[in-house]
Amino acid sequence: MYSSIKPLLLKLFFNSIPFYRRTGGRVIYISPDETEVHIKLPHKWSTKNFVGTIYGGHIYSAIDGVHFTLFLRKFKNKYILWDKSSTIRFLKPARTSLIAKIKIPDNEFDAIQQELKHNESVERTYTIEWKDNAGNTVAQIDKVLYFKNKKAL
Repeated sequence: MYSSIKPLLLKLFFNSIPFYRRTGGRVIYISPDETEVHIKLPHKWSTKNFVGTIYGGHIYSAIDGVHFTLFLRKFKNKYILWDKSSTIRFLKPARTSLIAKIKIPDNEFDAIQQELKHNESVERTYTIEWKDNAGNTVAQIDKVLYFKNKKAL
């Protein structure tokens, strides 16, 4: 039972803190092992721009910090972690609500830890796709995360 409460609390955390609420995004699912998060970005007056599509800033900000938070929770205070950079590609106008599914690949936590045993730092790139109601990809975001071994300081 405890394992199902932790994702629920994390979901409530994301959806209630003001800086995330203002993005318009809502976390709708977190897997029990906290490796997968689904986010919905509704097409409504507060997320639309003057031409009626979802504003690009909302598309980016609704996923910003999610990978960082998942890795931070998993690694606790063991490594230095930075959300180093992001690139966004808008593929088509967002005229409906959007869904993003963020998934940390299987064994990714172990792979990073193994690599940090032999290297001072590691960078990983993760791609997130926003899909519209028809399942079409409207935007792709590449997030680069930086991991550094605290022992290297």
